[in-house]
Amino acid sequence: MKIFSDVNKLNNTVKATMIYVLASLISKGLSFITLPIFTRIMPADQIGIVNIYNSWFAILSKITSLALISGGFNLAMKEFSDHRNQYCSSILYLITLVSLLMFVNFIVFQNFYIKLTALPGKLLYLLFAGILFQPAYDIWMARSRYEYRYKTVGILTIFTAITASAFSAIIVLWADKHNLKNLGEYRLFANNLFMYGMALIIYIMILAKGRTLYQKEYWAFSLSLSLPLIVHQMASEILNVSDRVMIGKYIGNSEVGIYSTIYSFGSISMIIWSAINMAYIPYLFKNIEDEKERSSIQETSSFIIAVYGCIVSLISLFAPDIIRILTTKDYLEACDLVPPIAAGIFFIAVSNLYSNVLIYYKKTNYIMIATVIGAFLNLFLNYVGIRMLGYKIAAYTTFLSYAIMLLFQKQIALNVMENVSHSKSHLYNEKRLLLIEILVVLICGVSLILYQYFVIRYIFAITIVLIVFYKRDYLIQNTNIYLLKKKE
Repeated sequence: MKIFSDVNKLNNTVKATMIYVLASLISKGLSFITLPIFTRIMPADQIGIVNIYNSWFAILSKITSLALISGGFNLAMKEFSDHRNQYCSSILYLITLVSLLMFVNFIVFQNFYIKLTALPGKLLYLLFAGILFQPAYDIWMARSRYEYRYKTVGILTIFTAITASAFSAIIVLWADKHNLKNLGEYRLFANNLFMYGMALIIYIMILAKGRTLYQKEYWAFSLSLSLPLIVHQMASEILNVSDRVMIGKYIGNSEVGIYSTIYSFGSISMIIWSAINMAYIPYLFKNIEDEKERSSIQETSSFIIAVYGCIVSLISLFAPDIIRILTTKDYLEACDLVPPIAAGIFFIAVSNLYSNVLIYYKKTNYIMIATVIGAFLNLFLNYVGIRMLGYKIAAYTTFLSYAIMLLFQKQIALNVMENVSHSKSHLYNEKRLLLIEILVVLICGVSLILYQYFVIRYIFAITIVLIVFYKRDYLIQNTNIYLLKKKE
């Protein structure tokens, strides 16, 4: 068929992007499909146990992984291109040592951890098993993405998501049928034992192939890039949750529920951006120092930001209709929070363009500084704003914090590129990116006004879609990544 022939002609980057987006959407979509099953069977406190477990796993795994996978991993794939097996094996061993040290600490102070996390001991053992083995899975996936093994990544992502979700749903239904208690524990064990079991297989495979435990060069290279990013990740968590914590403290839990649901909807586009950025980073790192590729990088970066900006704009415009379908009228009253939230998430995407550059030039400490500034600004604004103006102001304080973080990170990245790269041309088309940023913010702002005018809002949204469709050939022809051509 012609459609498969056209897809086959796309270069590796665009095919990788398509696969990553599809796999991410299927994986995340399964949580919505299985949600009615769990909410109808499991008591609220058991669902709370699941959320608490996942939250603590996210926090503790960020510490034990030392940001080695999310930090300079892609740069290391380029730096040690002939010794990737050895590098992966070595950093996995480093993560293992840190994880085991934390596990020993847990054994000694077990009661403290149980009280701190409000989790039973058996779930904490499961959690530490995940902290130990899950990084192997993450390392393997990160390397596969860098090497454009997009078919393998897509198949494994979809397979694990479907299997784990189905298995956990079956076990919960079985446990409920037999009147067993602690359904949250059954769900967590069913879901995670499968995931961690697969991670264990990959763990053994990485060590067997690399056969390298300690390598000073690998550890020094990785830690110099990644250690500042640990602070960055913790600051990011503050940016992500401080608004909800303060809303709960100063307003009420019902408002937390409304705000969290609306925030999840406003930030749903981040799934797509994460997949786009995964495919963009290897392309950027391979061409960043090639002067001949500067114009191509400018067109590519502008294009992906423009496309993502269209997605964010459409989410803002259609927010009332989608929220009306998925939730109740209580949530519909807060749909005006979507535009500032979506615009703030858009700023994160733009800032990623510059953080990618800082990672390449080994200036990750500046990423940390920018995030810390944004986090403390967000804490201050939330503390003042929520108490004085109510919970809705949190969406705007978060938007402002992300904007400040972007401006700081952008300026630092531009200075670094000027001082380190010594290039005669700019890496990005700054004027075009700024224009796109202004347009997205304006559209998000206009959508607030148009929420009361259904017909005009839909005409406006359809116009955006038609403009993108009409200009598709121009955009494709001027974007290296999305150019239809033979395989690289």
